[in-house]
Amino acid sequence: MAKLVYTRLQDQPRETYFVTRGSLIVGRIDCIFAGSAAAEQWMWGMQLDIGAAPYRRGATVSSLEEAVGALEAAWCSWKL
Repeated sequence: MAKLVYTRLQDQPRETYFVTRGSLIVGRIDCIFAGSAAAEQWMWGMQLDIGAAPYRRGATVSSLEEAVGALEAAWCSWKL
């Protein structure tokens, strides 16, 4: 099974990643506040309008690793 691919957008002022699986755009992760590790904020979002009901999830977390973990958990939940 194909893994999620995180592609950093180079033309953004802060770190921004598109998350894809094959040709499907699964979500996005953005650094919304860069600073010390204690003050950093990241936003992750996932929106899939496939099937009968749209599937939307997202939150603000304190690290890129947390954003990746939360998005992957939401992805796994959607696949069930």
